[in-house]
Amino acid sequence: MKINKLLILFIIVGVLLTVAYILNSLPAQVEEKPAASDNVPSANPAWNPIPNSTPGQILVSIGAYDAQFSVFIDNTTYGNVSKGNPLNLELSDGIHNVTICKDTVCETTYVLSQSAIITTIDFEKRLDKDIPQGSLNITIGNYSTGCKVFIDNSSVGEVFSGTPLSQTLRTGPHLVQVCTNESCFDQNVLITSMNLTTADFQDQLINNTAINTTMQTNLVVSIGGYDATLPVKVDNVNVGNVSMGAPLIVKVNEGIHNVTVCSGVVCENSNVTARFGKPNNLDFGDSLSRDAPNQKPGARIINSYVTGSDVIVTVMLFNPTATDTTISATVSCIYSYLDYESMLTQTDTATGQVSQLVEAGENTTTSVDLYLSHGTNPNVLSQPFIALVKTS
Repeated sequence: MKINKLLILFIIVGVLLTVAYILNSLPAQVEEKPAASDNVPSANPAWNPIPNSTPGQILVSIGAYDAQFSVFIDNTTYGNVSKGNPLNLELSDGIHNVTICKDTVCETTYVLSQSAIITTIDFEKRLDKDIPQGSLNITIGNYSTGCKVFIDNSSVGEVFSGTPLSQTLRTGPHLVQVCTNESCFDQNVLITSMNLTTADFQDQLINNTAINTTMQTNLVVSIGGYDATLPVKVDNVNVGNVSMGAPLIVKVNEGIHNVTVCSGVVCENSNVTARFGKPNNLDFGDSLSRDAPNQKPGARIINSYVTGSDVIVTVMLFNPTATDTTISATVSCIYSYLDYESMLTQTDTATGQVSQLVEAGENTTTSVDLYLSHGTNPNVLSQPFIALVKTS
């Protein structure tokens, strides 16, 4: 019995030692930390940065979206981003909160900055979806006077005849106003995404009774027998073209106006006082004929003389246009000579060419040598003349 008890005791001790050894051999259990939430808090200036790391580059863009946004990284302002002008930043390695804001509208995303890597964040598609835009053209047709433009009671610039004022606006209804010195005219427009809307105020401006019957009159601009088609400006605004036999009639408000007609670089201008019910006629024909007789680049002979078998010709090249122009002129003269083989008198033409860049509204003189190449003692039969003029 004692032996059996001792055996049982040894067995129990052995089992306990075996269990203890097994438990001691197992790896220690590691408590796992919960994964970071997708909703990463943005209050930290650099969430989960890597210490002493090389900065990575972040390029913040809004593509072709037509607006300007302030850029915030981890709640700190870093500058602005606009259409065609991305913002390039260096940020420490780690995850950062990137937010762009305009007024009360903001878009936010997260970016992982990594050293030696350029990461681009383009908000264009999100902006097109969340803040869609459309285009608006404001026009005044043939109304001669420029007008101030307001959209939703905010000034956006001026619009002139023949030159629309273009704006990019958020989709939805907007109030558009154009104002003269005396009156304002309204139109309500609905801007739709990616579409062009036009607000034309010509009829409202021209047909408005208060302006048309009490404040406007006709101004007739002509150029008499001056053979050209020339632009006309009233108060420095293009209002159309005038040509020989076709005067330009413009409606203007009562008051003093400056009228300008230009032929190349030569401009004639005059002040006129407009009064309702009394048409004003301005003719610039005489002054244009006097001050701008030449309308196209050309050449003319200034002087010439004969020396031996040469005719030396001085040529003026003139450029009345508003553009620097290269003028080339071919100069000729006719001469006679004795042909020794036939013993008959023959005629020939000597030619030479000059070419020079002439600045806008300027002229220059140069010389050309016409060599009389046949016979001896040639006889010049004609004065030198301009045979051909070319411009480039």
